[in-house]
Amino acid sequence: PGPCAGYELAVDLDFDADLRPYRDWTPIGSAAAPFTSEFDGNNNKIGNLKITADGASSSIGLFANSSGTVKRTGVSDAQIKVTGGDANTHVGTLLGEQSGSALGNWSTGAITQTGGTGGDVGGLIGYSGAGRIGASWSGADITTDASNARAGGLGGRIGGEALVAVYTTGAVTASGPGSFAGGVLGEMEPLTEDGFISAYVTGPITKTGSCGGATPLYGVATGIASSAVQGLYWNTETTGYPAHPGFQQRGYDISALQTPTAYATTIYANWQVDVDGDDDTADDAPLWDFGTTADYPKLTWDGMNAADQTIDPTAITASTAPPCAW
Repeated sequence: PGPCAGYELAVDLDFDADLRPYRDWTPIGSAAAPFTSEFDGNNNKIGNLKITADGASSSIGLFANSSGTVKRTGVSDAQIKVTGGDANTHVGTLLGEQSGSALGNWSTGAITQTGGTGGDVGGLIGYSGAGRIGASWSGADITTDASNARAGGLGGRIGGEALVAVYTTGAVTASGPGSFAGGVLGEMEPLTEDGFISAYVTGPITKTGSCGGATPLYGVATGIASSAVQGLYWNTETTGYPAHPGFQQRGYDISALQTPTAYATTIYANWQVDVDGDDDTADDAPLWDFGTTADYPKLTWDGMNAADQTIDPTAITASTAPPCAW
């Protein structure tokens, strides 16, 4: 009852099967008129999103620009191809540029950027300068040869309020001069409230060409306090990066990442975090399903489907290219 507050996805939508003959999607919103409402995917997914676009000064994704709320939405098997780019190029499967709230979302597929002199390219979100991102994952593969690009498994360049409870499994490859690559973020900007907390990475990160740089978590970070970065891990067998002496940011082998089956002790002890920003972690439970000793943690926040989250470490090939800076 009452007025409509936004939009909902009632069932899965497959662009190939449901919208033939399907060509390219026109992203929702623009810099002048961003999406300002709420989109709730109801833990359904949108399959086979396809976008082919000129990247120059463009925001590209299911949503181009959003200052509203986009939540509980999966984008599966996306294919996004971008030609060119500059400092105002923002590309993600779900959101090109956002300043609102993005919670409980996920993606698979691939994004390819060819040419250009910049760009923020992420598996889920291109650029977020404000707002909150949480309980989200991406298995999308990211490839860019643009110079000065920021490429990340989840986000190209992220700042704002918080980035909490995320993971990535896709490959990130950046080959342009001056570009940065990271398993979660290409570039991490200051986070004003809860910081960057609880994440893991299993996909390979490859940086070639003249520096830039790369690390298994973020390519470059600016103005970040160590207290704002906690509980961040990567797989030493699949990312191409060795362990690291840091306590809150370090690599583990597959066995160490899979063996814990609960929060109680071990490396996941503090992973029941505040996703929605109301300073209450209890209403975000259950947040993670740790499965058995042969499973990686999977997100179960607000009804997220663990069956969508197939993580097979035997299917991931580690990068063999040396990192540019580590």
